[in-house]
Amino acid sequence: MAWASTAPDAVNALVALTKTVVDPHTVLDGPTPGNSALQEAVTIGFEDEDVPAVVEADVNPEGLAGNPDREQYSITCKVEVARGSGDIASARARAYELLGIVGAAVKENRGLGGVVNRAWVGSHVLRQVQDHRGAVAEVRFAVEVATFTKR
Repeated sequence: MAWASTAPDAVNALVALTKTVVDPHTVLDGPTPGNSALQEAVTIGFEDEDVPAVVEADVNPEGLAGNPDREQYSITCKVEVARGSGDIASARARAYELLGIVGAAVKENRGLGGVVNRAWVGSHVLRQVQDHRGAVAEVRFAVEVATFTKR
């Protein structure tokens, strides 16, 4: 009997769902070279030197042999907003607005189109800097998933 994680399908479904609720040109599927020109971006499957994992998972046996395993994982994502004006309050407000839009979409579609049993926006962290783009607010967040592996 075959075994497979749902994580790749869940990341794909999350990218597709996010593109339906925010400007699809600002939704990035993983870190994308050359995206620094964007003033706003939502990255699904974010990874860098500080956050070295796109997906972090735990899998545990469930029931008798032949049953799928229970799988719980986090998909790391990021919202980033730059304001050339240096207005950090505006950048922060827009970053949280975008997080709220993504969070509401996940809440309304907890199964990510039938790919998983349950998904939700979990922890998040706000980072703020002033750089060559002006004020930059970045909200790193996790989409948590509780489901069963494919069999």
